[in-house]
Order: sequence, then C-alpha cells, then structure tokens
Amino acid sequence: MQLETGIKFVFISCIHMGLLFSSYAMAGAVDTGENSMHSLCDANDSVFFSCTTKNNKLISLCGKGERSKPSGMYYRFGKAAKIEMDFPSNKDETSISKFSYSNYYKGTNIHFNNNGYSYVLFEPYSNSSDEDRSGIAVSEINTNKQIAVINCKSNRNSELFMLTDIISRTTED
Repeated sequence: MQLETGIKFVFISCIHMGLLFSSYAMAGAVDTGENSMHSLCDANDSVFFSCTTKNNKLISLCGKGERSKPSGMYYRFGKAAKIEMDFPSNKDETSISKFSYSNYYKGTNIHFNNNGYSYVLFEPYSNSSDEDRSGIAVSEINTNKQIAVINCKSNRNSELFMLTDIISRTTED
C-alpha cells in the first residue's frame, strides 16, 4: 500500500509537470533562451529593444544571432499570435543597411523606411520611470506628416546603444 501511494504521487506529479511544460511551451514560442522578457524576436536572436504598448502589442528590434555582431536585423510589431509588421522580409546581412541611428541629447533613435513611411524607434538614455518616452513614431515620407506615435507602457528592454557600432549613423541628424 505504501508503494502504491508513492507511485500515484509520482504519476500525478509527472502529469502536472507535463501540463505545466506544455502550457509554457505554447505560451512562449516566440521568445525563449536569452530573451528574458516578452519580445517578437526569434528564440536564438538578440533583443535590442522590446516593449509592450498600451494596446498590449509588442514593439521589437532584433538581431539575428550574436549580439555583438548580428548577421541581420529586423523590426516586428504586433502580438506573438499575429505579427502585424515584420521588416524587412529578408533578414540576412543586407538587412542591417536598412536601419540607421541618430543620437540626440536625451537618447538614441533608430530609423528605417518601409512602403512610403518613415519609422523612428525612440529611447531616452535615462532609466526614468516615465516609460512613455519610448516607442515608435511613423511619418509619411512624401509629406513628412507624422501619422502615429505608439508609446511603450511597460516591459521595456533596451540596448539600442549597442547598435551604434553595428549600423550606420543617419544623415538626418
């Protein structure tokens, strides 16, 4: 009888752990490994920037592979189940040239253009509690009219400063 109780406990524990593992695997398919917070970066890629917006969507800037020398870069916006923007489509070494940076007195901006729109990912240098100062601004290239600013609300993770040695400086400074 003692043995039977022990076997039931082990069996139930294994089932419980299996359910926990299955739930974890389904919930975190996009961001695992070194990515300690939610992002839309692939599992083995580096997170240079990621945050949650007020509408619970993610803004992520990712590097393919090694953080200090990525083999490509990409930007993603949306939710893990529905990525709304994935730029560029080709994430090889040529993708790095599609991004540029600028510094301003309070932080770093990352710039890229896609389908007639200019995107500026902005991040202050300070670790201020005012997280709304990070986000992305979208403007029409032809009119230079700003059409959207999407602010971060939480879960901000930023290492944009690392990109100054990887991507080129913008000519828009």
